[in-house]
Amino acid sequence: MVAKSQYPNVSQVGSVSKMVRTNQLPTKEFSSNQLSKGTKIYQVDENTLLANWDNERYKLFERKKSS
Repeated sequence: MVAKSQYPNVSQVGSVSKMVRTNQLPTKEFSSNQLSKGTKIYQVDENTLLANWDNERYKLFERKKSS
């Protein structure tokens, strides 16, 4: 989790449109096995997304770099 104050100028790129079971890997864009349907998603850069967690925090997601 990160404080929203760390990322004051992010753009919303979408929201979670479908929640799948926790033991299932999401296969479609904006689907999640962790986040509730409707959770707003923001983009920091091409490798970093933020999910709205509560009024003060984001959950940070970083794309793994291939080796």
